[in-house]
Amino acid sequence: MTWHWFFAILFSCRNENKRNETEKPTTTEPHKASAIEEITQQIQNNPKNFELYFRRAQACVGAKKFEQALNDMNYLLARDSTKPEYYLTLADICFATLDIPKAEQSFKKAISLDEENIEAHLKLAELYYYLKKYDDAIASANKAL
Repeated sequence: MTWHWFFAILFSCRNENKRNETEKPTTTEPHKASAIEEITQQIQNNPKNFELYFRRAQACVGAKKFEQALNDMNYLLARDSTKPEYYLTLADICFATLDIPKAEQSFKKAISLDEENIEAHLKLAELYYYLKKYDDAIASANKAL
């Protein structure tokens, strides 16, 4: 029972941020769309700049355009599978779209590429917590400390 409180506190800050994002007025939606369009234009001008695809994927995640974000991440990973931040973003997309096995696999891949990645360990712990794999959640959270 004590561990449930530990995880409730651990993830409450993260969940509070999510709640605040959903409570914001929808006037930010056109801004997100225009940011995505702007990055898309930059990609058209410089299609070999992988950082632009990554920025667009992150913008799409923020706008809840997960299919487009997933397409960008798959494109990037087909060209460079050595960046843990790519796998972390892919895992976030998969977690948000409830592709839990792929999210877990992607979090683990991010960790294998960067053992010191605190964010990846904590997000994997969160995933395990939601899956009620409490021992795994604790182990992953401890690795972040």
